[in-house]
Amino acid sequence: MAMIALIIVHVLLLMRSDKEIAGGLRKLSGQIENSLQHELEMAGDQMAFFDRQLDSAVAGKQYPPGQPMLELRKETGSVYHMPWWDSALSNGKVKAGRDNTYAYFNRMSWIDREGKQTLKVQIDEPWSIKFIKVSDRRYYQAFKGNRPDDTLLLAMEPVNSWTNGDFEINLSIRSRTAYQVLAMSTHLYSLQQVIMSSGYSYCLMDSAGSMYTHSDLRKALKDNFIEETGARRPVLEAIAGHQDTVLRNILLYSRPHSIFIHPLKSSSLFLVTMYDESYYIAVHLRILAFALLCLPVCAAMVILGMLVLYWIPNRHVLFSPAEYAQWMLPRSGLRPYYKAGCLFMVLYQALFWLWLNGADAYLLFFIGCLTPLNVLAVLAALRSYYNTILKQEQDILHIRIVAIIVLQGAGTLAVGYCAGIPVGAGWSFFLFQACVCALALVLTDRKGRVEQLYYSLFPVSPPWRFNRFGRILRQISWWPVWRWMKWDYLYWHAIFIFLLTQCISSLPAILFTWYAQNHEIRQSVKKEQLYLASKLQNRKPSIYHFLQSHDVNVVSHRYIDTIAYARGIYTLYDEKVSRPAIGAAQVTRQDAAILNNKAENFYLEMVNGIIANKKDPLNYPALRNLSSDRQWSWDNRLKDTLEFLWHPSREAMFARKDTTVDPLLIRSKMPDRYVMVQRPVIKFLLMVIGFLIAYGIIALIRMTIYRFFSLRFVHWQEKGRAAGSPFPPIRDSEFLQQCYDRNRYLEKIETGGHACLRDYFRAGYSRNDGRLSTNKAELMEAQIMNQADSCKVFFGELWKSCSNEDKLLLMNLAQYGVVNYKNTEGIFRLLKRELVIVYDGRIHMLSPAFRYFILNRAEQPEEQELRKQSLKAGRWQQVRMVLLLLMLLTGIFLFITQEEAFKRVGAVLTSVTGVVSLLMKFVSDASPAKK
Repeated sequence: MAMIALIIVHVLLLMRSDKEIAGGLRKLSGQIENSLQHELEMAGDQMAFFDRQLDSAVAGKQYPPGQPMLELRKETGSVYHMPWWDSALSNGKVKAGRDNTYAYFNRMSWIDREGKQTLKVQIDEPWSIKFIKVSDRRYYQAFKGNRPDDTLLLAMEPVNSWTNGDFEINLSIRSRTAYQVLAMSTHLYSLQQVIMSSGYSYCLMDSAGSMYTHSDLRKALKDNFIEETGARRPVLEAIAGHQDTVLRNILLYSRPHSIFIHPLKSSSLFLVTMYDESYYIAVHLRILAFALLCLPVCAAMVILGMLVLYWIPNRHVLFSPAEYAQWMLPRSGLRPYYKAGCLFMVLYQALFWLWLNGADAYLLFFIGCLTPLNVLAVLAALRSYYNTILKQEQDILHIRIVAIIVLQGAGTLAVGYCAGIPVGAGWSFFLFQACVCALALVLTDRKGRVEQLYYSLFPVSPPWRFNRFGRILRQISWWPVWRWMKWDYLYWHAIFIFLLTQCISSLPAILFTWYAQNHEIRQSVKKEQLYLASKLQNRKPSIYHFLQSHDVNVVSHRYIDTIAYARGIYTLYDEKVSRPAIGAAQVTRQDAAILNNKAENFYLEMVNGIIANKKDPLNYPALRNLSSDRQWSWDNRLKDTLEFLWHPSREAMFARKDTTVDPLLIRSKMPDRYVMVQRPVIKFLLMVIGFLIAYGIIALIRMTIYRFFSLRFVHWQEKGRAAGSPFPPIRDSEFLQQCYDRNRYLEKIETGGHACLRDYFRAGYSRNDGRLSTNKAELMEAQIMNQADSCKVFFGELWKSCSNEDKLLLMNLAQYGVVNYKNTEGIFRLLKRELVIVYDGRIHMLSPAFRYFILNRAEQPEEQELRKQSLKAGRWQQVRMVLLLLMLLTGIFLFITQEEAFKRVGAVLTSVTGVVSLLMKFVSDASPAKK
C-alpha cells in the first residue's frame, strides 16, 4: 500500500513538474510580451513628442527656465535645445514628467530621404557624435517611400552599433517633419539585460529563424533558431501556422529543452521561451528519498505494536505459521467491531486531510510518524471494549493493550523532546496525542478506574458517562445507513484491513511526501529570491553607467530604481521588489518562527546527506531562514507569501553601523501545492481513479483472505450446521471408525476413540491466538507428545490409507497451517474423512497429536522425495510472480524518476525472465535426485 501510494503521488509530482514547466514558459512569454508592448508604447510616445518639438527647437523657441533640455546637433555644426518632456503634462501628481518619460535611450537621429543622419542627439559623450548613412538599415527601409498608412507604425531592428560597437535596438517612426525617419537607439529594458527564472531563457526571431535578440546577448544576431533545433517538423509547423505551441525534449545547443513558441500580435516576429531540461532538479527524487527514509520508522512501530499485541510463544508443536495470522481471520460475529473500527479510521484520516492546509507541517509530520501506534492502540482498545462490555467475555489482552498505550505515550514524549517541540508552539501535537491516548485508556478500562480518577480530580459530574462507550458503539453499529450497505462480514473485514493498511502505511507515506514537498517548494522560492537579488545587484551598475550622463533633473533616483528593480524582470513567483527604509524593515528577523526553523533544519540535514542538488543551476546550498552573518533573512509567517530581506550594505568588509543603504525586500507568492487538482475535472478523475483502486484493493483483500484460510469449505460446514439449510455438513465418520476398529487392539489408545480426538481439539487447542502462557503451552506440548506416542499405530494406518495428494495437503497444513485452495477435491475428501475439521472459522488438523505425527513423518526419506517431486515442476512457478512484480515495480520507479535509465535498463529487463528460468532449471537438474 505504501508503494502504491508513493507511485501515485510521485506520478502526480512528475506531471506537476511538466505542467509547471509548460505553465512557466507561457507565463514568462506573456510577461515579456506585455513588458515589450508597454515599453514600445512609451518609446513611441517619447519619439512622437520629440518629433513635434523639432520645428520649434530649430526655430529657437524659448522654454521656461529650469526645465531640463536636450542638446540637438546638426550635421552643419549648429546646436539646438529641446525639452525632455512637455511641461504642460505635469498636473501636480507627477513632478515634471520624470516617471512617465522614456529616458532610457542613448541616441536619436532624424534621417533625410537619402538615408543620411542630419540631426542627432547623443546622451553619452555628445562631443563624439558621428553622422553616418543608414539607408541599408531595415529600420529605415521600413519607411522608404511615401505610404500614408505607415504613420502609426514603429519599426524595430537590433543592431551592433557602428558608432560604439554595442548591441542596441533601433526604433523608428515616420517623421512628421521634412525628414523621412526619426530613429532612436536604446537598450530596451524589456529585452536586454533581462533577469529570468533560473533555467529559463528567451529569444525573439522572425519567420526564418533569425534571432533578433536573446536573453544571452552573445547569441543575438548570430544564431538561427530553426537551424539550432535541427529544423524539427513541429518547430516549422508552429512557425508556419502562427500557433502557440509547447514542445518537449527539443535539442537546443546540445541540451534538451522545453520551448514555447508564441507569435507576437503587433508584429510578424515570434517570441520563444525556453527551459533547459538539463537544469531540471529531480526534486521528486529528494522527496522520495525522504519518504523512504521515514517509512522504516513507521514499519518498526507497526512491527513493535503487533509483537506487543499478538506475540505467540514459539512452540513448534502447538503453533504453525498461520497461527500468527489468526488476527486476520474474519469472523461473522465481529461485524459491529469492523464497522466501528472503519468509522474511527475514516474519521482519523479525514482529520488529516482537513489539517493539510491549516496545521503546522512539522507537527503533522510527527503525528504521521506516530499514526501506527495511535491506530493500533485505539483499535485494540476498541476490540477489548467490544469483548468485555458487549459480549461479556474475559479480556485476556488487557495488559498488552495497556502496554501499547504506554508505548504510545512514551513515543509522544520522546518525539516531543527529541524534535525540540516546545509546549507553547506544539500544543496541538500534544493535545491530539493526549486525546488519542485518553480514548484508548477509557475504552480499555473495564473497571472504571479512569472514571474514578476523573472524579477525584474534578468533582463536577461530566456531561456523559465513561461506561457509555459500549452502548454508543452498539448504536453506531445499528445505524440505518449500514442497512443500505448489504455487505457480508467478509466485505466489512476487507474494508477494515484496507483502512488499517492505509493508516499504517499509505497515510504516513503521503504525509512524508507532502511534508518534503512543502520544504522543496519553499527552498525553490528561496533560491529564486536570492538568485534574483544577486542578478539585480549585478545589473544595477550597468544601468547606472548607461544613465550616468543623463541630467539628474531629468532622470531621478526613483526612475533609476524603477528601471533597475521593476523592468526586465520575468519570474515565476510574481516577485515584487522594493527598497524599504531601514527603520521600516525588520533588520534581523530574529522573531521568525522557531518551529519553522527547526523543521527546516530537520528536513535539510536529513536529505542533503543522501541526495545533493548537483545539477542545481543556482548552485546554492540548502538555505535556512537566517544567514549566519545576518546579511539576509526570510520570513514565512504569511501563509501564501515569502519575504526576503537583503542588506547590501553588509557586503563591505568594513561596513559601518551607521550605514544608510536601504535593504532590498523581495516578496514572492508561494506556488500552489496541489497543481494537479486545480481543475474540477482532474480532481473528479483522480477521485474516480482512487475509488477504483480502493475498490480493487478491497476486492483483492477479500479474495486473498477467502482463499488463504479456505473459507469456502468453512462456509459449507457452517451452512450445513444451520437449521433448515439445504447444505448438509460434510461429515462421514466411517473412515475413521474403520481405522480405529482395525487398530484398537494393536496398541493402547487412551483417548477413548476418534470422537475424543475431536473433543480434545475443541477443549485444549481452541482460540490459541497468542493468549497461552509459556507454562501452559509447555504442559499442552507434553500432553500432545504422549497422545501421539500412544496413537502412533492408529495415525500410521491413517497415513498409509492416504494418497500422495492427500499426504502433500496434510504436510502443508501441518507445517504452514494452510492449504492450497485450488485443491478442492483433495480438501473435500479430507473433510469427509475427518482428517481435517472446521472449527472456530478455520480448517484444522484432526488433533494436535495428529499434526505432531505428520511433522515427524515429513522428515522421513519417502515423504521428502514426495515433496521434491512436487516442487520440481513448480519451482519456477513459485518465484515467477515475485520476480515479475519486482521487475514491474523497478520499471515503474525508473520510468517515473529517470527516463534515460529506464531506456537503458529496458533491454536488460527483457532477458531477466529467461536467465532466471535457465538458472532454476540448472539448479533443478543439479539436485541430488538427478544424480
